[in-house]
Amino acid sequence: MSEPGETLKKARANLVTMRQRWAEVLATPYERGKTEEAVTKLIELQEAIEAIDAAIAEASGKSSSTELRL
Repeated sequence: MSEPGETLKKARANLVTMRQRWAEVLATPYERGKTEEAVTKLIELQEAIEAIDAAIAEASGKSSSTELRL
């Protein structure tokens, strides 16, 4: 079994690859339905990447930028 940090890093790398593929779809001429789907997927993937970044920071003992500070 791998370390939690390593698992998160692998998951992040996979999401980055997926995000790149959807960005390539957006780089092509507009196609109804396909372009809108690519935008939605790109946003969802970016949110997932940011969540994993926060989890990686937490696992490494660093505070997350989304952490509430009092």
